[in-house]
Amino acid sequence: MSFKLDENVLKKNLEHWFKFDNLSPEQGIAILIGIEPTKESLFALANWYGDDRYIDAIEIIKSGIPLLSGDIIGGEENKQFKERHSDTVIENEKHQYWGYDYHQVIINYEQPRFSELVDKYDKRFEIWNSGKRHENMPLLDFIEWANQKTFPPAWLDDSIKFGLYVPKHETVGEEVIVTNNSSTYSTKWLVIQQAAIAEFFYPRRNPDAKKGEVIGWINSQATKAGLGESNNIASTIFTIIKPENHDPKKKRVEPQQSQ
Repeated sequence: MSFKLDENVLKKNLEHWFKFDNLSPEQGIAILIGIEPTKESLFALANWYGDDRYIDAIEIIKSGIPLLSGDIIGGEENKQFKERHSDTVIENEKHQYWGYDYHQVIINYEQPRFSELVDKYDKRFEIWNSGKRHENMPLLDFIEWANQKTFPPAWLDDSIKFGLYVPKHETVGEEVIVTNNSSTYSTKWLVIQQAAIAEFFYPRRNPDAKKGEVIGWINSQATKAGLGESNNIASTIFTIIKPENHDPKKKRVEPQQSQ
């Protein structure tokens, strides 16, 4: 029921929010789950399960909840909404079928879409509040917090591709740890290198990706970035980022956690 991601819209929206020196926890967590943190969206997120304001939140969905991807939840007068549900048929009380009942479609389809995001928002806020963290901070810090809690935003790889977020990797033992590089310096090859880490080694595949697969992927990204293919550079990047015990031929035996 959702449109495909519009990279141009996502890039524009992320560029906007990365410019902010500080975002509130409500804004930051909404962005992490892919929602444009408008005043109306934040109200709906905070009051979705409230007894007194639930109806108001539903009314907001009728107006539309914008997502970073360019999609919109609800919005009965929105052109995309009508296109998305143009083939939807609703059965009324008399068992007569009729389509284009957008109010009923909101109830049947759009509310569940938003409810799923509300659940993610609430769970992340529960973890946030467990640390008694209430300060405002830039989007980069929200990303680092989400990465540490193992629920990185779905748009993280896109932000790397857009050159907005440049992680750095450190080898600790046999594990590749990704943390943010606060330096503003970057190049297209560095962005591709960090994206390759996220694609193949963090999280790490089991068994590992083959060298040829990684080099081929790096070259494809270089072509997209206008750099052209270079097996020498791609091979060097692979050598830099591969784990010390890299082995694509067999699965690793992961250590069992003690109970």
